[in-house]
Amino acid sequence: MIFSRAPSRIDFAGGTLDIFPLYLFHETGITVNAAINLHSTVEITVRDDTRINLSSVDLGITEQFNSFQEISHDHTLGLFTRAISFFKPEYGLDITISTPIPKGSGLGTSSSLIIAMVGGLNHLLATDYSKEQLVKISYGLETSTIQTPTGRQDNMAALYGGINALHFLTAWDEVEPLKLSNSFISELEKSMLLCFISPHFSGSSNWDMFKRRVEKEPTCISSLEAIKQTTLRMKNALLEEDLSLVAELLLEEWENRKKLSPTVCTPQMSEFIKTADELGALAYKACGAGGGGSMVFMIEPDAKKDLEIEFKEMSGQILDFQFDFEGLTILEKK
Repeated sequence: MIFSRAPSRIDFAGGTLDIFPLYLFHETGITVNAAINLHSTVEITVRDDTRINLSSVDLGITEQFNSFQEISHDHTLGLFTRAISFFKPEYGLDITISTPIPKGSGLGTSSSLIIAMVGGLNHLLATDYSKEQLVKISYGLETSTIQTPTGRQDNMAALYGGINALHFLTAWDEVEPLKLSNSFISELEKSMLLCFISPHFSGSSNWDMFKRRVEKEPTCISSLEAIKQTTLRMKNALLEEDLSLVAELLLEEWENRKKLSPTVCTPQMSEFIKTADELGALAYKACGAGGGGSMVFMIEPDAKKDLEIEFKEMSGQILDFQFDFEGLTILEKK
């Protein structure tokens, strides 16, 4: 049996600039994000026949096929059956997928799951795809499934782990690990609160932003350029270990992101922001494309517990996390 797991992520700045070809409209793109230890897991067991059984623990769904040649994708688990079809296993498999994160969290859960899946299949079948190729494969499978433009930052965080500046260039992508002291990493974790507010579908928010940029809407163009500049400064603020500046730039990114589309900040998110402001939050932003999902808040550690209590009373779900520096991990079990 193969057991693989991959982290989800929070993004500090620069989401949307990882979507092809939007970053080329701005010469290059940059996203700063961090992998977190809310892991998606995949277990793959070899069968002695050709049957393919794919089960989602969280959704309580199982799809069964006599062989990979008979697989269809017109169902809830279509992303993952596409992965099986891509790898073309010659023998049967029992595959179980699971994640502790609510559906529609904005934390890159589907990317985390698909990276764990393609990583596990790559290892099992000895197809020897590189990390760069696994990102492209998983990204391609997701785009085929959701039928809207999507970015690559989630896949890269799930594969590489760590706190990184991700550079999207003309011919390739680059991962720049940000080397931070353990004390600053701990300080950063203590100042951050992650809360799931409501489900969202990132494809619709991304598509609205994508259309506005392709149609050359002036506000969208200027907002994306401002986000790029903020992200460059965010990278330096983290490297300088300046927590106050990180908070300032997180909020700056959020203010520019809201200008990309009216779908970014929902009325429910506004209520959580209002509560956070009343309790002295330093900064906040949506994780991913916005339009619901999760938000990350920065607040003085002494006030963090009070904010947690208020959010729970508002039906928010607190997601405790630490940064993950392992990325995709794969184990073989006999």
